[in-house]
Amino acid sequence: MAFLARIEDIRKMIDAGYTLLVIYQKYEKHLKISYSQFARYVTRYIRSKPRYENEGEKSAPATETKAIDPGEKEKRKPGFTHDPSSGSNRDDLI
Repeated sequence: MAFLARIEDIRKMIDAGYTLLVIYQKYEKHLKISYSQFARYVTRYIRSKPRYENEGEKSAPATETKAIDPGEKEKRKPGFTHDPSSGSNRDDLI
């Protein structure tokens, strides 16, 4: 893939402040892809966060989660409860 072969040059130009259009026009003949595909590759391979820790900055530490007691969950629910059988009587309607 021609894009990946030039990824470091493209990354340096982006960091230097060049627009994607200018970079694309410079490498257009070598890449042989459309501008929209070029922009997608930039998003996927350059601007996205690293997938693995060894590719860049370390990922955020995992946060601990507490198991929620089913009874506690019901206590925390304030307000409205839906009764699907309500409204079947004319007297139940407002």
